[in-house]
Amino acid sequence: MAESSVAGFGSDSTADSMAPNLPSRNPRLPLELEREVFEMAASSLGNIFNLILVASRVKEWIEPLLYRVVVRVYNRNDGLPRFTPFETLVHKIGSKPPVFWSKSVKSLAFYGIEEQDPVEQILTACTGLVRLCTASPRSRFLPALKNFPALRHLCIEIEALFGGLSFVDFAHPAFHNITHLELLDVPRASADERAHQICTGLVHIPKLTHIALNAEVMYRALFPLLYLLTHLRAIVLLGRIRADLGFDLPTHLTMEGRFVSIRQTDWKRDWLSGADTGEDFWALADKFLAARRAGKVDRSRFNIYDDEDEWLAVAGGFRICDTASGQPTIDFTSIIRAASIIQPSFSSFKGVTYPRHMWEKASTP
Repeated sequence: MAESSVAGFGSDSTADSMAPNLPSRNPRLPLELEREVFEMAASSLGNIFNLILVASRVKEWIEPLLYRVVVRVYNRNDGLPRFTPFETLVHKIGSKPPVFWSKSVKSLAFYGIEEQDPVEQILTACTGLVRLCTASPRSRFLPALKNFPALRHLCIEIEALFGGLSFVDFAHPAFHNITHLELLDVPRASADERAHQICTGLVHIPKLTHIALNAEVMYRALFPLLYLLTHLRAIVLLGRIRADLGFDLPTHLTMEGRFVSIRQTDWKRDWLSGADTGEDFWALADKFLAARRAGKVDRSRFNIYDDEDEWLAVAGGFRICDTASGQPTIDFTSIIRAASIIQPSFSSFKGVTYPRHMWEKASTP
């Protein structure tokens, strides 16, 4: 592709070359700065398709951003930025060398897998993954999961991945660098048996600091064992513990500073928010636990909702502005004020869509 002449972005002209002693009418930006400008402009997925036409070097820089977050299905009207569908990756995976996908795809979520989907080929190529989420995986995926040096966040049904509870092996290379592990498993065997099998294996994940469970029926058997794993910083139950249904915990465990129960409103949307901005239930758990340790939240409290802000306001932290439509409730002036407190996602300011969580400094009572 012939590179178009764009003033200020490395364009050349015959007149400039004939008059080397005269000041350039089209000063050339350093390539590093030029690249940064285009990457910022490409933070909105819709802009990328136009920007890749500017010049071949620009296409090389920003085309990988098209595939930064790839997801099987999600609601395009949920207020989140647009993401590349998994189906697009399925069709494109053979059109570029593996090194392209390794550098491009950082977050991948797929569920409802079709037998003809080239999942093994995709996993083999996308070795630069940082976040991976898959429900009902196949045991045949295991060989492809051996080479993920950057993978930190894993959301998976562990029993399905290994083809049975007795085959679960957390010493598998896929877990070597995992720091955040979310288990989607619903018990098939007894809770006590699963708890023993899982917790015995978790000690083999050397960098694990955060774990989340999705099944309430597992917590009574699993939590006492997790309590003994002192290297964990956060133990999250993604569900609300209901004492009226017989789900209760001993007082010394509810007072444990690493435990929190979070009721999610939309787990897929939460995962996408984490992939886009880093703000997800993991971040929420860290904020809540830090506030509780600091005495800003009642130490006996461990149940929260991911769409509430009452405890955040009490803690003097950040208040979530979130509506059913996904649009922020604060005005542009408030956004500018918030920008001095945190570094928001660039896509937050593109006008048509916003990340799920917009933060503003809560007033101190």
